[in-house]
Amino acid sequence: MHTSEILEIVRTTLELSKQEMSNLLGVPGKRYARYESGVLIPDDFFYERMETLYGIDMRQSGIAFAHPEKLKPAVYEQLRQLLL
Repeated sequence: MHTSEILEIVRTTLELSKQEMSNLLGVPGKRYARYESGVLIPDDFFYERMETLYGIDMRQSGIAFAHPEKLKPAVYEQLRQLLL
């Protein structure tokens, strides 16, 4: 699963716009849109924010749930099912 797919799943399941998601993560909206479209590879700051806010470690191939309790159950379940 690609970073862009994970980002879209998390954002849409949380019912956030791209701008709202970028605000939560502390990155410019256009940059976030590039991450989600797969045009740009996120930097370490972005990965750290994803882990801090959502408990998802995306620095390795795929994802690891460092703190699944930080995710809403619907987001966690959808990502978990895709990883099976």
